[in-house]
Amino acid sequence: DGPEVLKMAIDLMPAFLARVCPPHEPAVEVVVPHQTSKTGLKLAGRLMRQYANIEPEQIVNVIANYGNCVGASIPSTLYDAIESGKIERGTRFMLIGTGAGLSLGAAVLTY
Repeated sequence: DGPEVLKMAIDLMPAFLARVCPPHEPAVEVVVPHQTSKTGLKLAGRLMRQYANIEPEQIVNVIANYGNCVGASIPSTLYDAIESGKIERGTRFMLIGTGAGLSLGAAVLTY
């Protein structure tokens, strides 16, 4: 039931982002998300802007180049962000993804 799974993910995202990006922590400069779909990236971008002060231009979006590479989308997007210079030494960035919309995971790292 795709619409119900999406609704559940949207409902869980604010609390999840608050735990991953608390206001007292240094800001995340770049986000490397799982590249599910153009629509999914836009929705995630709106939620990140609203709940984590992350602007859409901070989100690496390569879906037009590679499509949904399933489990390889985060590592390949990270590679692309490093190669393109979006992530350099010292950059604080977040890896974030979902598992079939039923689980959320993220890590905030400094390169």
